[in-house]
Amino acid sequence: MLIVALLFALSVQTSQDGSVDAVTVEASRKVLQKTLPDQEIIEQLNALHKAEPDRVVCVKKTMGGTIIPKTVCGTLRQWYDQEKARDTANVVAEIMGDPSGSPPTTDPPYELVQMIKKQLKDPEARALAAERARRRIETKAQAQQP
Repeated sequence: MLIVALLFALSVQTSQDGSVDAVTVEASRKVLQKTLPDQEIIEQLNALHKAEPDRVVCVKKTMGGTIIPKTVCGTLRQWYDQEKARDTANVVAEIMGDPSGSPPTTDPPYELVQMIKKQLKDPEARALAAERARRRIETKAQAQQP
């Protein structure tokens, strides 16, 4: 298909004296949207969960049976508890009193990781986050000064 398009372009660009004008083909530039690897996001969420378990995080998600997204909020502790409850193998082992079950998951919920990746891809959200981080650092520095 591309070859046919190039041949057509060459045939159209032929000048009156029979010479062929140069054809410029530019490769399409796909903008790479930068984000962090999942493991790095998980490590940062785990560190935030340890430091501030009562921090409220809101996520837009579609609930079962509907396509309209709804904002769901909860503390990091609640999000992690929800993910721990999803680990059905661990829950069943805990109910049955089986000590040989796998250790409970300590990873953050999938929704939080995906929300962060989506925010990292959005330039406006990145700018807002950078501004909030700058203000938070300035406030912390001012609080530490005597």
